[in-house]
Amino acid sequence: MDVKLSKQELEFHLQEQIEFLKSSAKSYDEGCESEGKRIAVVLRILLHDTAKSLSLLKQLELKNILFHDTAFDYNPNNLMPSYCLILTKINRSEWSFILALDDGPPPMYKHGKVFFDTWWKKIIIVDPEKNMFSRKELILTMCNKDGGAHIDPTLDNAYKNITSCGSEGWRVIVDGTELKKPATKIELASIRQIGHEVLKSLKDNLPEYF
Repeated sequence: MDVKLSKQELEFHLQEQIEFLKSSAKSYDEGCESEGKRIAVVLRILLHDTAKSLSLLKQLELKNILFHDTAFDYNPNNLMPSYCLILTKINRSEWSFILALDDGPPPMYKHGKVFFDTWWKKIIIVDPEKNMFSRKELILTMCNKDGGAHIDPTLDNAYKNITSCGSEGWRVIVDGTELKKPATKIELASIRQIGHEVLKSLKDNLPEYF
């Protein structure tokens, strides 16, 4: 017979998941980009509800908190791919995708904090064929198919495209020389930024856990 967990036991699980998230974020920032997949798994545990299972925040009645939104708004008139949670840095010798965290330009932070559904379903990646990914879609695909919690023998073509460093559709030429494509994986960098948003949002409401 199953036994319902107490609020105290659920709070212990939340403390664990926050520590997992902080640890994986630190490892990512120190150069282990594959930790992005572990971040995705924690985010799924914290946030994803189904007909048969409830997220940890839902069980703790915390899904009504506001979430930091650091994503640029997608512009449908933009003909280039859109990666709304990260920045592109270009100089004379190289170009790269970089994390913004709290140091991006003002348009990344204009929405401040928003309700969960708005945040969860916002478009944050648009590939060269105009396939779109929300935070929810990116997290669940990475967890359920791409090695977060399970590995499928096949991947959706749209997701597969963005895992190839996220640089399809981009050519950067400086003084007549095309710069090498960056190695940073766009989907992992985006997940890292989402992890940052969630940690900040939880800290605002549960400072005792930090």
